[in-house]
Amino acid sequence: MTAEATPHHLFFDDSMLTEANHKALQMNPPLRGPKDRLALIEALRDGLVDYIATDHAPHTLEEKAVGVSGVPLLDTYGAFATWLMAEHGFTPQGIARVCAYNPGRFVKEFLPAGLGEGYGVIAPGYVGSLTVLDLKSPWLVRREEMKTKCAWSPFEGFTFPGRVKYTVVQGRVYGKA
Repeated sequence: MTAEATPHHLFFDDSMLTEANHKALQMNPPLRGPKDRLALIEALRDGLVDYIATDHAPHTLEEKAVGVSGVPLLDTYGAFATWLMAEHGFTPQGIARVCAYNPGRFVKEFLPAGLGEGYGVIAPGYVGSLTVLDLKSPWLVRREEMKTKCAWSPFEGFTFPGRVKYTVVQGRVYGKA
């Protein structure tokens, strides 16, 4: 058995819902109270929750306005990890565990033989896909920077304490120096 948490359930809680944002933050399961959110963060740190999953749901704002559930999160996943480090004391090793190692183990165990091999560890014989975070470059999330097809983020207007500097996918480097 595995358990996952999403960035939106770790970051937002029902005390943050307003008339202006409640449709954008509609999701299943719905947001819970602040104590529940903090308990989920502790469960992630303690290993009771195995990994952070994006639950990427690229619904347009028009779809959200009529009640569609889910939020887009691929663009902000790495920067969100810097928030866990800065605001909740996660170590780089803890982030690697919940964002790479544990998901890599899950993929290896549950995908057909050969499809999930070589993920989650930086070592010879592994795929060579990883993300390098810059913990000293804050990032203000702005709609015009979103790459997701729905072109918005629930984190718009929030400044994360760091950002993705490089992404390496199967040995190929993407990003700016």
